[in-house]
Amino acid sequence: MNLLEAFELHRKDAIAFIGGGGKASLMLRICQEASAERWKVLLTTTTHMWPKGSHGNFPALLEVRDEKELRQVEQAFLTHGALTVVGNASAIHRMEAPPLPIVERLPAIEALDLLLIKADGARDRSLKGHRSYEPVVPACTTVSVAVVGMDVIGKPLEARHVHHPELVSEWLTVPKGALITEKMVADVILHPKGYLARLRGRVIVFLNKVNSPESARSAGSVAHILVESKRVNRVVLGDTWARGRDEIIKDICLQE
Repeated sequence: MNLLEAFELHRKDAIAFIGGGGKASLMLRICQEASAERWKVLLTTTTHMWPKGSHGNFPALLEVRDEKELRQVEQAFLTHGALTVVGNASAIHRMEAPPLPIVERLPAIEALDLLLIKADGARDRSLKGHRSYEPVVPACTTVSVAVVGMDVIGKPLEARHVHHPELVSEWLTVPKGALITEKMVADVILHPKGYLARLRGRVIVFLNKVNSPESARSAGSVAHILVESKRVNRVVLGDTWARGRDEIIKDICLQE
């Protein structure tokens, strides 16, 4: 089973990705799978995009800041199967997002089959506490995917492992430095100010970096709590860094 099947993605879906622990690799894998099906795919962001070359080979790059430049996207699809749209590609540390109204217009591009939107940042951490204005999930979103890296289990609640650990500490009333448990991960996702607070459309949680019996057990525990909450449509366990014969998808847990 591939990611398109595991997430039940369809043509004309607009998917917003939030969280940490593998958004880039997940978006690229889905882009590759959709491109293999001859879908036209577009990657973009509502916040910022990783610097060029830092997270793998992203599709052909276009800067789109206004309606005139937006018309170039349809033309570019005549020669490209996948595109990356940003507002400013020359920023030193990271590429800037197009204006939000432009992102909202992207699904109307006739040739486009699948829109992949990076809707927040986590500074390469596997878990994060969202500030009040995060994530920036556009109104055109049909599917929201919340990502957590299971390598965070057993790590101390510190900035080297968690983006904004002070928020997680406050929400869960646990001290900074406490070892992160499966229940803590689930509680961050389900907290009123946590991962699910600003999502739209169908909600999928992707528990990434499930690459050992221990991480599989931990991911299963988190998935059980999430499914029992009845606040997510499905939980997918996987490893976007799987290579060779290893399957990306390890398990799927559905809301009953």
